[in-house]
Amino acid sequence: MNKEHIRYTARLFSAAFTVILLVAGKPSYATSLEPENGSQRQYYIGMRSGTGASDTITDKLAIENIARYGLRTRNNHALTLNIEPRFLRITSGVSDVLYESNRSKERELTSASTMETDFGLEVTSDGNATPNTENSAFWKTINSRQDAFTSEQVGQALSIPGLITSLPLEVGATAALNGLPSLPEMTLTVTEITDEWITANISASEHTQPVVLPIGADENEVTANLVESHGRIRINRDTGWLESLALFIEQAVHHGERTVPRHLLLYVTALPDDTATGENFLDLLRFSSSGLPTSLKDDPTTYEFEYTLPEVETKAPLNNTQPTDDIETLFPDRDQAIYRIDEGDNVLILRVPFNIEDHQTPGYASLSELTLTDAQGEKIEFPLLTTDVLQGVRNTDGVTIEIRLKPLGWNEVDWSAIHGVSATLAYRTYTVEEQLFIELADTPQEITRGEATAKTIPLESEPNQWRLVLENQQDQLMIDRSAGYKDINAFSTSRLYDSPLSLTEKSFLYGITDPLSWVMQLRLEGDPQRFPLIHVKYADVPEYVDVTFEPGLSARRLMD
Repeated sequence: MNKEHIRYTARLFSAAFTVILLVAGKPSYATSLEPENGSQRQYYIGMRSGTGASDTITDKLAIENIARYGLRTRNNHALTLNIEPRFLRITSGVSDVLYESNRSKERELTSASTMETDFGLEVTSDGNATPNTENSAFWKTINSRQDAFTSEQVGQALSIPGLITSLPLEVGATAALNGLPSLPEMTLTVTEITDEWITANISASEHTQPVVLPIGADENEVTANLVESHGRIRINRDTGWLESLALFIEQAVHHGERTVPRHLLLYVTALPDDTATGENFLDLLRFSSSGLPTSLKDDPTTYEFEYTLPEVETKAPLNNTQPTDDIETLFPDRDQAIYRIDEGDNVLILRVPFNIEDHQTPGYASLSELTLTDAQGEKIEFPLLTTDVLQGVRNTDGVTIEIRLKPLGWNEVDWSAIHGVSATLAYRTYTVEEQLFIELADTPQEITRGEATAKTIPLESEPNQWRLVLENQQDQLMIDRSAGYKDINAFSTSRLYDSPLSLTEKSFLYGITDPLSWVMQLRLEGDPQRFPLIHVKYADVPEYVDVTFEPGLSARRLMD
């Protein structure tokens, strides 16, 4: 790899870090990046990229990265940001290429311990971003792993768009979005302005042109045409810091006489300073489940699996179709909460007994605070990331809420230092507003409740079959699990019937404005006339409960 090639890929890589920037020095009517001295933000950046033969596309490369950005220096013409990479995971297909940063000695990055001290970015008022990579152990380590992936892939994977233009404070106004490596010019269209946020859609520019990709070793240039794009972004109105971004791109890549599809998912979300806390795990779960489709063109029913519906009706009144909103009743046995440490998976597991029936749908649980202590009862500074929250799980500890956390940073983890765990659990309850039905008819049907929509669409070629699509935000239409469905077979599908996006990708877009959003699609078959649903509304803010965790068996063995 020559120096020019390294410089190019370094520039691509740096664009991942400029995703948070709206360059300063713009007109007063526009939002631009104006961080206060000493301010910093932390971001989760996820990417999936796939290419394949013309009729097949597979999940070739996935990258997850967490980095902290802080203002280092400021002058009249430029900002210099310090960048602290805290987590990096790269997978190719189903194989781990470069796994979690501190997974184990044989897999950790050789120069990782110095990564957080030597990587910076200078951003000028004209939109140029120059990374400090010459003496960067971070970048040298990335370039050293050429056996498993190329730095072009890493550069593209982390080259989420740097916003090199200001965003107008007017609904319907547009701005050009340039500087997306390997992607053409895009357009930002402002859709919502509040006292706190500016939200904009990202779409293809009217002047979209093919782009040249920095790959290929022969004389034939590799080019890409934009086929389809969907995106949304939210910006903090006062500071210009990015809050969240989702962008989905489909391109046709041409090399000589060969053309293959390329599908790209880019996702960014701001994280709290303590990454163990907050409801951001919903975004991480979406990303982990957003594998690329096997084909962009096939029928969505090709990618489906059986969905279990209750066969016997539960004779329950309306207020019993949900868990109680009394926090004490939901967690009556929280004094039996335990923690376990799984060194093999490099994870801390918290389990809290949970009072919920099979026909009830849980609310949303997360951590508001987490405290770890050593053998002397002193607090340990131990950066962790919540990666999973499993609710209503039946296991050897009964019905529980299970929270799984992985470590950040670059050093090997000493789990044996943990002798005490306590937390404040945040739980967002909901109320059931109504039990209702949607018709299964010969024509499409639709009902709405607040911001929630349910649709049924008959399959023209298959009698007694329908698609059921639920699109939910804070208002939600759910399957009524207190009803009986003995005459209906259901199959969950991963692809929307009328869109190239997967269900999780559509949920990403909705989640930019409402983190509780999700989309579900079932294929129904049988001979019913209607399908039971419930309309629920989640509380605006969660309730809180303090929990002290005792060591479980695995933790006791570890401490012994």
